Amino acid sequence: MVVFTFANISYAFFILRANDLGITAYLIPIIYMVYNLVYAALAMPFGSLSDKWGRANVLLTGIFMMGLLMLGFSLATTVIHAWLLFLFYGAISAVIETIPRAMVSDLVGSEHRASALGMYHTVVGLAALPASFVFGLIWQKLGAQVAFQYGAILCAITFLGLFLYRRKY
Repeated sequence: MVVFTFANISYAFFILRANDLGITAYLIPIIYMVYNLVYAALAMPFGSLSDKWGRANVLLTGIFMMGLLMLGFSLATTVIHAWLLFLFYGAISAVIETIPRAMVSDLVGSEHRASALGMYHTVVGLAALPASFVFGLIWQKLGAQVAFQYGAILCAITFLGLFLYRRKY
């Protein structure tokens, strides 16, 4: 998940990209609200799906979808693309922001659950700052398209790592 944190960059980059694609400043709160509504509407159904289908399977799907989102933002050229990608981003966040926490809880005994969740959030939280710094540096030096392609590559690496781990688990 630390590798994935380098792909799961701050939502601010998605907002900046939406602005680059023509979403005006006064519409940014609305596009972010749409993202949050989709996220809220889908978090519980995806959680239920992970109970039935398996956490790793749902998370793998979310990571794959995040890779597609990153590619989408790298290739997007219009305002419509930005709106559609933000809807997709809300659905993806309903997976990638919830399922890893459930997996951590499942992987440790109840006597260590709080410590494990604390460690998970500490490690992922510490990785978030350099992740956004690196992404921003790539954006500044090479452009938004390359930065989002970098994110897609990290999603692919994370997908492969989780897929191999899941096979052993």
